[in-house]
Amino acid sequence: LMPNPSVSSADTTGKATLTFVAGNAGTVTVTLNVSAQGSNAKTLTFKINVISSDPAQQIHFSIDRSQKFQTIRGFGTFQTEPRLIDVYTAMGSSAVRIGIIGNQWEPVNDNEDPNVMNMAGFNYNAFNWDYFRSLKERGVQTFIITSWSPPAWMKRNLSLDHREEAQEWEKTDNILDPVYYEEFAESMAAVVKAFKEEAGIDITAIGLQNEPYFNEPYPSAILSGPKFAELIKIVGDRFHREGLDHVGFYMPEQVFGIGWGDYSNEGYLAAVRALPDADKYTTVFAVHGYDGTGITPGFPSYSNWSNLYNLAIQEPNPKEMWMTETHIAYTGWSSAMSLAGALHGSLIAGNITLWTNWSFEDMQLTSNEPNLSYYVSKQFFAHIKPGAVRVYTSPEIGDLMGSAYENTDGSFTLVMINKGSSPIRVRLVGAGLPLSYQVFRTSSTEKHVDAGVYQVTDGALILPASSVSTLVSSQMPALALGQVANVKVAKNSGEATVTIPGISDANGQIAGLTLTAENDNPSLFSQFEISAINTNHSAALSFTPAQDQTGSAKVTLTLRDDQNNEVQTIFYIIVYTPQGINEGKTVTLSLYPNPASSVVRVTLPSTEYKTITMTDLTGRTIFRTNVNSMDMDINLTGIPKGIYVVQAEGNGKSVRSRLVVQ
Repeated sequence: LMPNPSVSSADTTGKATLTFVAGNAGTVTVTLNVSAQGSNAKTLTFKINVISSDPAQQIHFSIDRSQKFQTIRGFGTFQTEPRLIDVYTAMGSSAVRIGIIGNQWEPVNDNEDPNVMNMAGFNYNAFNWDYFRSLKERGVQTFIITSWSPPAWMKRNLSLDHREEAQEWEKTDNILDPVYYEEFAESMAAVVKAFKEEAGIDITAIGLQNEPYFNEPYPSAILSGPKFAELIKIVGDRFHREGLDHVGFYMPEQVFGIGWGDYSNEGYLAAVRALPDADKYTTVFAVHGYDGTGITPGFPSYSNWSNLYNLAIQEPNPKEMWMTETHIAYTGWSSAMSLAGALHGSLIAGNITLWTNWSFEDMQLTSNEPNLSYYVSKQFFAHIKPGAVRVYTSPEIGDLMGSAYENTDGSFTLVMINKGSSPIRVRLVGAGLPLSYQVFRTSSTEKHVDAGVYQVTDGALILPASSVSTLVSSQMPALALGQVANVKVAKNSGEATVTIPGISDANGQIAGLTLTAENDNPSLFSQFEISAINTNHSAALSFTPAQDQTGSAKVTLTLRDDQNNEVQTIFYIIVYTPQGINEGKTVTLSLYPNPASSVVRVTLPSTEYKTITMTDLTGRTIFRTNVNSMDMDINLTGIPKGIYVVQAEGNGKSVRSRLVVQ
């Protein structure tokens, strides 16, 4: 695997260079022994993965910038100690969740009239205004407030906390007494006004009750779904009268692991939907990533995320999804990778627009120092900015997970996770994509390191085993040229055509542009020709494999304008000996007939799959439809001849097969 390695002597800085030539693919263990007279010997052992250069083993990661999803508000945590503000904002935090817990804002009634707000009667010492001003100055944009308990004097038990087991609203006195709903509305309006007056902060939204089905030995209260809706209506009406319509309401901040009927997330959503005057004020559906204990992390499956999101966005009054609290205790790199998976699933399946986890001090820090969960957080927080829009990406492919975002400053961000134990070679596919990226990476040995520049003309991007990589492109090139997936065709299969999408100059025009195509294995083809650029900003590369020839060819596409600007991209054509239309692999998605011309029947392996998507070899979506039967006929009328990928997705799974349209 690595014949005849050599290592240099240490230089004056204490560094030495290991030189080797990679051999066959595999993993080799390297042991370095260091010794010096009068010093203790040192042994260092590490592994080097040698990856196959075969383009057929590359994974295609498709991106479709025309399909847009949620707009990000921000990432952050619950408020931290002011002494940690530098390390908090250096993580890229753009949001913070503020708590009314023991720091009661209205420990005694401001006056006897809820309709007359006496700002001097509130406890301004409940908040560190300098700290929140500093957060805003350092780039935090989204501030939200959650109340853990109403003031004790408003509650039937006259206490902030309550130690008995949680019971329904009607059976406990750990509740906000309904006679004080108007007083509570006044208190919430006053705290929002105080943040504007004291810190110059416009509160984005407010949560009226944290985890509303838990009695706790810390500030807590029970609030049923109907009472939650009633309270939102009353507080929302007060906010309207006070000119605070810009402030949204989020609820229920219930934990995901609860399936307790009316006290489940679905139950609370149904309750607020049932009261239209509360539903219109509720702009966000917020959840907590714990199981039924309210303590253990309990992230839902992709299907559970999707089901709850689909309920939340129903008309009228569709709602954003937020993850406002979870906690993954740090025990090492496995914790950091769990956090990466939780963030990814929340963004992809839950379409969340805001993330604020609990306890920055012992989740992202260890003994006040950043740990690997901190740096995994930074892979997301620092590069996905408020206002970023998520765009379509391939679903999970084996150990590869990824998501993509368009930032408001024109930059483009990809976060790619390799959760496996082996490196992955990835090619990015799609129209309108950058051709160059700055790469940042976190792994068990790397902490958001600058991993250099990736140029698409370099070939596949290598994602190390068990790592999180963030690719950032600050601007698009002067000319746009779509990135094409590798093409596999059978030996002696006749002429094939590849569409080259997304061709334009910076103004979206094609006048004055020329496109050329070259390959590094001409003997593989009897015919190889690129068309002129069409008015739909695409071109067609047609080729015919030479008789009885197999192998691969690297195709280089070069786009030029009349100002001497030039961009390039590459892909591979692989000509193989067929073993059946699906190359001898187990067929899990049946297509019949295949090849097809007018109609193809798609037979699904199970009822788990919810959507069927057909894409061309550039990754461009031809159509997407919901599954209504395990056997579905797809009309191919109007679809050009060529090779396509048909994929079924659902419940976090995907299966695909190639389809030839003739």
